[in-house]
Amino acid sequence: MKESYVVYLDSLGTKDRMADLDGTKLPADLELLSHRWFLQHEDGEADYQRFLSFTDNVVVGTPVVTDRYGERGYGLGMLLNSVGAYQMNMTARGEFIRGAVSRGPLYMDDRTVTGSALVDAVILEEGVASYPRVVLSQSCVEVVLATPQ
Repeated sequence: MKESYVVYLDSLGTKDRMADLDGTKLPADLELLSHRWFLQHEDGEADYQRFLSFTDNVVVGTPVVTDRYGERGYGLGMLLNSVGAYQMNMTARGEFIRGAVSRGPLYMDDRTVTGSALVDAVILEEGVASYPRVVLSQSCVEVVLATPQ
């Protein structure tokens, strides 16, 4: 378990698309999923960021790295830039995203993700982000407000 930022995103409208998904419509659905590269780490950066995708959901985990100068590496700002680019790209294609970003204990490897940070993000996505948007947990808001502009 590491103190981490976690992003949980849900693509809206998937249930409706799945109702009549067949072999002819599958390529278009897979093409939409291919745009998740905005959120994926580069080769060699796996120690800093993990990405998992299942059905219409995405989880990205980034450990919080601090030194005497504060956070460094793949911090919240970089993560939010990636989320914003992904959300804008999907919106331009007529697809809408709802999600949340949280901070807390997280375990994530290439196949498994668990921890209270993920639970918090899922609860925020389901209960607070009631329309297409990505909300921040209070702990993330505090980091943003404390960051010099």
